[in-house]
Amino acid sequence: MAGDPLEAIDRPTQDAKDPAILTPDEVARFMAEVARLKDGRIVKAVALRLFAGLRPGEQEALRERDILADGIRVGVGKIRGRRAVRVVPMSPVLRAWFAVFPDAKLQPANFRKIQDEAIRRAGLVDVWEKDILRHTWISYRLAETNDERLTAREAGNSPDIIYRHYYQLVTAAEVKQFGMFTKPQLMERRGT
Repeated sequence: MAGDPLEAIDRPTQDAKDPAILTPDEVARFMAEVARLKDGRIVKAVALRLFAGLRPGEQEALRERDILADGIRVGVGKIRGRRAVRVVPMSPVLRAWFAVFPDAKLQPANFRKIQDEAIRRAGLVDVWEKDILRHTWISYRLAETNDERLTAREAGNSPDIIYRHYYQLVTAAEVKQFGMFTKPQLMERRGT
């Protein structure tokens, strides 16, 4: 018998694992620490990643003129290989964090160091992965809208990627909790 008979069989492919996302309780703990550290210096930057799904490079390139009354104009990055501008909606939660911390900067000094400290204080070191804030927003936004095309347009991805990676990662009850993370509610929950 010549050759290996298994060569005729296609190798199985392994599906990529679901993206890591934060639960509503983890979001509450993390945002409470972000608000406490350095007088909330990184609140706006974190909120843009967590409540608008911006990529780190998109958040870092943002300017005040890109914050519109009804959304955030994102002009960096590519959609389907082409440079594209998109507008991500300004959710009530994002608006609330911006209102409570009006002096927080869009590109705060020492962002990474402060964020790492908030992650540690919130007890999230073991669950934290690259782009977890963006993945969290996409997951909750898809569950909220139940529309992968809309979510893809807002996130700057393709509908196929959104559906394949984020569909059914969170429940309707979790979406409702995620939409309620304003600073006063967080501080009441934490007893501060």
